[in-house]
Amino acid sequence: GKKTEGDLEAHLNGFRFTVRKAASSDVKHVDILYRNIKHAFFQLSNKASTLILLHFRLKNPIMVGKNSTKDIQFFVEWMDDGESLVDNRRKNMYDRDEFEEENRQKEMKNKLDNE
Repeated sequence: GKKTEGDLEAHLNGFRFTVRKAASSDVKHVDILYRNIKHAFFQLSNKASTLILLHFRLKNPIMVGKNSTKDIQFFVEWMDDGESLVDNRRKNMYDRDEFEEENRQKEMKNKLDNE
């Protein structure tokens, strides 16, 4: 599938994913009704992954653009954009600034996990 940036909203009767930056003008939003969700999987971020995932297996396929699908997945990456994984190995665990930055990231991760 394609990765598309957007916003996922919960409504009374289902979810709506609104496309923020459309690769093509085919898809402006995708609606997923609660009654059409067969299984929902939610995965919090952990030490091995910085992604928070939400996956739906649907009872009946829906159209996403020109394609029919029974599986749809959403994710958010909680890592700061400015942080480089290469720079992580150079960090000094006793550096006060690095310690504060790590605590800030843990707080952000906990906030996102609890939303």
